[in-house]
Amino acid sequence: MKKVIILTQIFTIALLVYCGIFLYFNGNIDVSLLKPEITSPLWILKAGSFVAGVLAGISICGIYTTKQSEKFSALERRSEKKEIKADDNEAKIRVLENKIASLEKALDKALGK
Repeated sequence: MKKVIILTQIFTIALLVYCGIFLYFNGNIDVSLLKPEITSPLWILKAGSFVAGVLAGISICGIYTTKQSEKFSALERRSEKKEIKADDNEAKIRVLENKIASLEKALDKALGK
């Protein structure tokens, strides 16, 4: 997904550079690469620039959001591991307390006889 976004950004920048280089002073763009002698008004360049900017912004935000989501998932997994360890430690403590209590009872019975 990241490769597609980066390729889209590179293509958009290349398209804008191409249009900017061939922009005439009268406000027309000569698109001689596609067909000879075709000119486009300036509003097409402005609309294309706007759309390219929106797509670039969305892709940059998408990359940032993906990275933040990965960090959040890693943090969530780490906290779950800590909770599991804490539960495991509490269980071990309860087992040891029960053993101590049973040993104390056994000691009291042995001393009482």
